[in-house]
Amino acid sequence: MAALALAATGVLVLRDELMTVHHRSAPGSVTEVLLAARTHKDPMYLPALTGSLVESCRMTVDASVRISPLVQVRPGAFSFELRPALDRFGRREMRGCCRTCARRTCSWTCGSS
Repeated sequence: MAALALAATGVLVLRDELMTVHHRSAPGSVTEVLLAARTHKDPMYLPALTGSLVESCRMTVDASVRISPLVQVRPGAFSFELRPALDRFGRREMRGCCRTCARRTCSWTCGSS
Protein backbone atom coordinates (compact mmCIF):
# COMPACT_ATOMS: atom_id res chain seq x y z
CA MET A 1 0.00 0.00 0.00
CA ALA A 2 2.83 2.40 0.89
CA ALA A 3 4.57 1.59 -2.41
CA LEU A 4 1.38 2.43 -4.31
CA ALA A 5 1.06 5.78 -2.50
CA LEU A 6 4.71 6.54 -3.17
CA ALA A 7 4.34 5.68 -6.85
CA ALA A 8 1.22 7.84 -7.18
CA THR A 9 2.98 10.76 -5.50
CA GLY A 10 5.97 10.32 -7.81
CA VAL A 11 3.74 10.33 -10.90
CA LEU A 12 1.99 13.52 -9.74
CA VAL A 13 5.30 15.29 -9.05
CA LEU A 14 6.71 14.19 -12.40
CA ARG A 15 3.53 15.28 -14.18
CA ASP A 16 3.74 18.71 -12.56
CA GLU A 17 7.35 19.14 -13.69
CA LEU A 18 6.94 17.87 -17.25
CA MET A 19 3.52 19.13 -18.30
CA THR A 20 3.32 22.61 -19.65
CA VAL A 21 0.25 24.15 -18.08
CA HIS A 22 0.19 27.90 -18.59
CA HIS A 23 -1.54 30.06 -16.03
CA ARG A 24 -2.82 33.55 -16.77
CA SER A 25 -0.75 36.33 -15.25
CA ALA A 26 -2.19 39.48 -13.76
CA PRO A 27 -2.27 42.32 -16.35
CA GLY A 28 0.15 44.58 -14.42
CA SER A 29 2.62 41.84 -13.48
CA VAL A 30 6.25 41.85 -14.61
CA THR A 31 9.00 39.28 -15.11
CA GLU A 32 12.39 40.91 -14.71
CA VAL A 33 15.20 39.11 -16.51
CA LEU A 34 18.94 39.52 -16.07
CA LEU A 35 21.01 38.06 -18.85
CA ALA A 36 24.79 37.68 -18.65
CA ALA A 37 26.44 37.26 -22.03
CA ARG A 38 29.84 36.92 -23.57
CA THR A 39 30.88 36.38 -27.14
CA HIS A 40 33.75 34.69 -28.91
CA LYS A 41 33.48 37.31 -31.63
CA ASP A 42 33.85 41.10 -31.45
CA PRO A 43 32.22 42.30 -28.16
CA MET A 44 30.97 45.38 -30.00
CA TYR A 45 28.19 43.20 -31.44
CA LEU A 46 27.09 41.77 -28.08
CA PRO A 47 24.13 44.15 -27.50
CA ALA A 48 22.73 43.43 -30.98
CA LEU A 49 23.24 39.67 -30.59
CA THR A 50 21.60 39.72 -27.18
CA GLY A 51 18.66 41.81 -28.40
CA SER A 52 17.91 39.44 -31.27
CA LEU A 53 18.19 36.41 -29.00
CA VAL A 54 15.76 37.93 -26.49
CA GLU A 55 13.26 38.85 -29.21
CA SER A 56 13.48 35.39 -30.76
CA CYS A 57 12.94 33.71 -27.39
CA ARG A 58 10.03 36.02 -26.54
CA MET A 59 8.30 35.05 -29.79
CA THR A 60 8.96 31.37 -29.10
CA VAL A 61 7.73 31.42 -25.51
CA ASP A 62 4.77 33.80 -25.70
CA ALA A 63 4.30 36.26 -28.56
CA SER A 64 1.61 38.18 -26.65
CA VAL A 65 4.10 39.31 -24.00
CA ARG A 66 5.53 42.79 -24.43
CA ILE A 67 9.22 43.37 -23.81
CA SER A 68 10.91 46.48 -22.43
CA PRO A 69 14.01 47.85 -24.12
CA LEU A 70 17.19 45.89 -23.41
CA VAL A 71 19.40 47.76 -20.93
CA GLN A 72 23.10 47.05 -20.50
CA VAL A 73 23.59 47.15 -16.71
CA ARG A 74 27.32 46.44 -16.87
CA PRO A 75 29.68 45.02 -19.49
CA GLY A 76 28.24 41.70 -20.60
CA ALA A 77 25.07 41.98 -18.47
CA PHE A 78 21.67 43.03 -19.78
CA SER A 79 18.25 43.37 -18.20
CA PHE A 80 14.74 43.63 -19.57
CA GLU A 81 11.16 43.15 -18.44
CA LEU A 82 8.33 41.06 -19.83
CA ARG A 83 4.73 42.20 -19.34
CA PRO A 84 2.52 40.55 -18.28
CA ALA A 85 4.75 38.29 -16.23
CA LEU A 86 5.53 34.81 -17.46
CA ASP A 87 4.22 31.97 -15.35
CA ARG A 88 6.71 29.43 -14.04
CA PHE A 89 6.50 27.34 -17.21
CA GLY A 90 7.06 30.40 -19.38
CA ARG A 91 10.08 31.39 -17.27
CA ARG A 92 11.49 27.89 -17.64
CA GLU A 93 10.95 27.99 -21.42
CA MET A 94 12.56 31.43 -21.65
CA ARG A 95 15.58 30.26 -19.66
CA GLY A 96 15.91 27.17 -21.86
CA CYS A 97 15.57 29.21 -25.04
CA CYS A 98 18.25 31.67 -23.92
CA ARG A 99 20.62 28.80 -23.26
CA THR A 100 19.83 26.79 -26.39
CA CYS A 101 19.65 29.48 -29.09
CA ALA A 102 23.02 30.99 -28.46
CA ARG A 103 25.54 28.21 -28.16
CA ARG A 104 27.35 28.86 -31.44
CA THR A 105 28.50 32.46 -31.04
CA CYS A 106 27.79 33.44 -27.46
CA SER A 107 27.11 31.98 -24.06
CA TRP A 108 24.28 33.22 -21.88
CA THR A 109 23.14 32.83 -18.32
CA CYS A 110 19.46 33.66 -18.04
CA GLY A 111 17.73 34.27 -14.74
CA SER A 112 14.43 35.85 -13.81
CA SER A 113 12.55 36.98 -10.76
